[in-house]
Amino acid sequence: MVRRISLTFLFFFLIEPFVTAAQTPVVTDLAAADVSTHPWSSLAKVNNSVGGSCTATVIEQDKVLTAAHCIFGRRTGRFLPPSSLHVLLGYNRGSYKVHDLVGSYTIGHGYDPERKLATLSSDWAILRLVEPLPRAVQPIELCEQTPSPRALLATGSYARGRRHVLTSDEDCQLLRELPGQALLENNCRGAEGSSGAPILSTQDK
Repeated sequence: MVRRISLTFLFFFLIEPFVTAAQTPVVTDLAAADVSTHPWSSLAKVNNSVGGSCTATVIEQDKVLTAAHCIFGRRTGRFLPPSSLHVLLGYNRGSYKVHDLVGSYTIGHGYDPERKLATLSSDWAILRLVEPLPRAVQPIELCEQTPSPRALLATGSYARGRRHVLTSDEDCQLLRELPGQALLENNCRGAEGSSGAPILSTQDK
C-alpha cells in the first residue's frame, strides 16, 4: 500500500477562526523541518519587494500555491507585480537550493482584501513561475476529497519568530467543516507568516 501526502487546504486560521494579527501568537517551540526531504522540500518561502514573506506549496512544476493576501500591498492598496515576488525552495537560515521568479499569478475568484473575512475562502493565489522547477522537486497533490473529522494532519511554515527556519506541526487534526464557507477548522499551530502554508493529509493510494 502506497501512502501519499496531499494538500488539503490553505492554512488561514488556528483553532479559533479569524484570529487577528494582534492576537496571533509567536510560535517558537515547533520542531525545525528537514527541507531536504519530501514534503518539506516542496514548501517554499515567498518574499516580496515590500519586505513581507509567506509560505507556499509546489503544486505543479511551474506553479506554487499561496494566500492571496500575501501578494497584496497594504500601503498601495494594490496587488504586487509578479516580478516583485521571489520563490525560494530549500530555504534555511539565509541559504536556499532553488530561487525562481514569478511571471504571472491567478487570484481566487471574488477575493477582496478589503473584505477579508467575507471572502476568506477565496484567499488563495497560484503563482506561475518564470522557469520550471528542477525535476527533483516533487509537487504536492491536491486532495480529491475532504478528510474526515479528527483525521491526522500536518503543516509547515516560515512563521513569525522563526522566519528563517521551516517549522512543522505534525500532530494536529481536522476539527470540522464550516457550513457554507468552503473552510475547514483545524488545530494546527502556526503564527504570522504561516499564511499560505498547506495543511497536509496522508492518504492511502
